Amino acid sequence: MKNLKTITLVAFFGLIIVLIVYLVVLLNNKFIALDSSFSLNNTPKASDFLDENRVQNCVSTPNILSSGLVNNSITILLALFAAFISLWQVKSNTISSARIRWIEDLRETISKLYPVTLDIISSHQSYFDYTKKGDQQKADKYFYDYSQNIATFNALSSKAKMQLNSKEPSHKDIEDVLDLIDSKITSENVRDADAKEIENHLKKLVIYSKVIFKTEWDKSKKLFN
Repeated sequence: MKNLKTITLVAFFGLIIVLIVYLVVLLNNKFIALDSSFSLNNTPKASDFLDENRVQNCVSTPNILSSGLVNNSITILLALFAAFISLWQVKSNTISSARIRWIEDLRETISKLYPVTLDIISSHQSYFDYTKKGDQQKADKYFYDYSQNIATFNALSSKAKMQLNSKEPSHKDIEDVLDLIDSKITSENVRDADAKEIENHLKKLVIYSKVIFKTEWDKSKKLFN
């Protein structure tokens, strides 16, 4: 809506400028015609000095020049206005396309965080269970899986945070949830972590993300319109 108002104002002032130029040239043309008429009425007859055709050509020349000036001025102004609108549209499309790519990239990052976080809880629980049973081989396998999942989570979490703006409240909500989940899945705390509680935090992450996606998508649509 804001962009539409901007274009409308620019178009309005552009047309005003064209109209002013046209009126200035038109008035100038009238003054030239009046001056020519006054001069002809207060000078000896044309037959005494000039051929009648030459006098007519002298009177009509300013009109031709003025008409050409009007046409050229309008053409130039319209061309400049069209160039301005074209540049604005290119800029808007570029910004909107970049925003859409950012939305898709963040959506993909968040979607990967959900399953890997659940895998962290699951793999560590399996590691703990097999350790109690004395099956060290399987325990080591699940601890390796846990370590890999932690590394993946940290990478995705860092990527998501780099895509967010901490000054935006909705973005800050996501960062806070990521930090909270991170504190629950560390090796010191993961044993006491509640899987349902972690999943509730992940659901909040999805909800907050949807708010951002909708807001940014609406901004993109406004730029295209």
